[in-house]
Amino acid sequence: MRVVEFLFDSAAATETGRQVARLVEDRPETVETTDIAGAESRADARREAMLSVGSATRIGGKPDALFDDDGDPDFSAGAVVIEKETGRRDLYVGAEAVDVLTEG
Repeated sequence: MRVVEFLFDSAAATETGRQVARLVEDRPETVETTDIAGAESRADARREAMLSVGSATRIGGKPDALFDDDGDPDFSAGAVVIEKETGRRDLYVGAEAVDVLTEG
């Protein structure tokens, strides 16, 4: 398994999000990172992040942990796109991302 993308909002980071960020930083592979807070346009960065989410989840639904109470995308808990040896990509958000990064 390898981490191919990390989606995050460092300005609104939760403790879990900061933990995911530290785990991604420790990865041996190069990980493409989208930090919503660091982007020139938050709207554009959020749109790009949601395209990555859609690509990783394909037909399946998007995880509830990825949205705030108003239904807006929320990357404060951190999300990672993982590519398995078979080439299949999956998305993990928050505590699930921590679990996958510490197991794999």
